[in-house]
Amino acid sequence: MASIPTPGVAPAPSRPRRRIWTALALSASLVCLAAWSFAQVPGASGTADATGPTPGAPPATLDQADALARRGDHKAAFETYLALAKDNSAQAELKVGLMLDEGLGTAKDCAGAGEWLKKAADQGLAQAQNALGDRSRFGRCAVKSYKEALRWYLKAAYQNYPIAMRNLASMFDSYSLGGRGGKIVAYFWAVLAAKADPAAADLRDRIMANLSPFQIEQVQAKASEWAPGKEFDAIEDLQQKKTGTGFVIGAKGYVLTNAHVVKGFKFLKGEMGGKQYGLTQVKIDDEADLALLKMDGGATDAQGGLRLSAGPGPKPGDPVVAIGFPLRGLLANEPAVTTGAVSALAGIKNDKRFLQFTAPVQPGNSGGPLLDQSGNVIGVVSLKLNALAIADVTGDIPQNVNFALTLEQIRPFLESGGADAQSAPSAAQLLTSVIFERSVNKVMCITASNEERDQKAKSGPSPQDVMPDGG
Repeated sequence: MASIPTPGVAPAPSRPRRRIWTALALSASLVCLAAWSFAQVPGASGTADATGPTPGAPPATLDQADALARRGDHKAAFETYLALAKDNSAQAELKVGLMLDEGLGTAKDCAGAGEWLKKAADQGLAQAQNALGDRSRFGRCAVKSYKEALRWYLKAAYQNYPIAMRNLASMFDSYSLGGRGGKIVAYFWAVLAAKADPAAADLRDRIMANLSPFQIEQVQAKASEWAPGKEFDAIEDLQQKKTGTGFVIGAKGYVLTNAHVVKGFKFLKGEMGGKQYGLTQVKIDDEADLALLKMDGGATDAQGGLRLSAGPGPKPGDPVVAIGFPLRGLLANEPAVTTGAVSALAGIKNDKRFLQFTAPVQPGNSGGPLLDQSGNVIGVVSLKLNALAIADVTGDIPQNVNFALTLEQIRPFLESGGADAQSAPSAAQLLTSVIFERSVNKVMCITASNEERDQKAKSGPSPQDVMPDGG
């Protein structure tokens, strides 16, 4: 029998409808529980462990990206860094560049890596500048260029970035860079690196072991004056004194050397055969790179000096002997002799003023005599290839590619300066030891200085007074 509805009272739901309402209530409870549980998962609400940028979410931070990278989620880390880099974050630009460089979390892209690293470097980020230096130094994902590497390392080093300072010290020490005073430059940056990071002390001490006490003292004094951001000519200041080689011409006390050995210096002195001499400039020709000096007191007991070769001239393959004072204060204080051969009758770009030879020379040899097998002068040692520039072009450091000014340049220069140069035929073939013995007391170590204490020549050799950064 059907029930009769009571006025104002809703009829009770049937049993199926109650089941539907119960299911809906249970579903709602489960949804709430799931939402609460998700909120407890690290990173689910935008914390540092987020899995990447979420549309509409607050901007990610470098800390979040770094956390992703530490967790090994490189793809999400790269996407986060990239989003930040597009907002001109220098640190993010650095990370994007490094990850593209390594192909980490994304496809390797050398060109793209370089662009992002340069963006960061141009914002003054030292780590990015150092990274660009690494790419150029080792040719990693970039063209190998020591010159470019030094440029970026210097930018970072001027910001007191110790890794860049160590890189500079290592390059100047290991690659024979810097020409005159390269070892001094290496020590300068090693001192600064060790000051900023004690881990660089081993490198500093290793380089220091090859320098004289005077050099060490001078470098340390200069390093103490340096301050971050101060781009000053500290390295040039360290070369207020340098050495080169010269040799006696004639019997009136004239000495021939290179112009670049003595130009710009107030005080000149020479040491030869255990004696010291004051020197005066007589004539300098910058274009020919020759300088004529005269010993105070005029005549010398050098038995007329070295003689110019009166022979037909050298030929490729002819043996040669070089005598000079390379790296004085770093190597031996006595004159050094090396041997080789004439390799060409022209210099760089077929410059006929020079001949090319293979006898090894170092800074300090400039201005020294190049002798033939009779012990007669056939040239003045003048220059060697710039290892840094050539390595930029070829990717290799040249060895024993050296040049000497020829007699065609020497003779008219001496005549115009009034020097009575003597000549002799090149007929005999002497042993190198005999040539050295006959010539050694006619070859002079020249010290050029702007220091007042060097105004007068002193008696007795003093290695501590010499910087090994000559020509």
